[in-house]
Amino acid sequence: MSDFSDFVSKSAIEFVKDGKFIELSLCDDSSETVRLITKWRGDNIKWYDSDFLPTEFRTKKWLQNNILNCADSVLFLILVDGKKIGHIGLDNYNPDLDSIYIVSVVKGESIVFPGLMEHVGNKLIDWIFHKLNISTIKLRVFSDNYKAINMNERMGMLTINSVPMIKKRTFDGFVWEKCDFSYDNNLHIIRYMNDMEIKKSNRKVLG
Repeated sequence: MSDFSDFVSKSAIEFVKDGKFIELSLCDDSSETVRLITKWRGDNIKWYDSDFLPTEFRTKKWLQNNILNCADSVLFLILVDGKKIGHIGLDNYNPDLDSIYIVSVVKGESIVFPGLMEHVGNKLIDWIFHKLNISTIKLRVFSDNYKAINMNERMGMLTINSVPMIKKRTFDGFVWEKCDFSYDNNLHIIRYMNDMEIKKSNRKVLG
């Protein structure tokens, strides 16, 4: 699994739920996709670990450098009846731990479909366990993102750690970084990042 993106490119995740056709399609860098991802990031910026003014130029560069030409990262567009409504990705495969991270979970478009992202998450989890044959799935989510945490828990994920975070300025915004008390024990912690995971041995295949 040194290059899981090659396997993913030959696979498909498609299913029908409540009469709607849902597919997870490998991301592209078309003008439409770049425009949508830029908009979605701006609309959901508080849940990212970095904050800056998103632009289409910057989004396209990120897609090309960090997704499309990166063997260790995959980003799926989520389509409902052919309409792009969000994305979800995989990253940080660790062969020693036999684990992988779900990343970049965003529902960007308003759609009347209760539980859509939970259905997508469940399908992706089962696909990782039974197609990629990876035994542990991890993700990171801010502790104040209660909606996401509740959804992840319904999918069987458990919080295994909560990491204090501090906000650091960058030249064009800021980033959230893990707090290091070793050099400053007077840091003001205002936010935490939850580490969550689910193991294949504890998972039942859901429909």
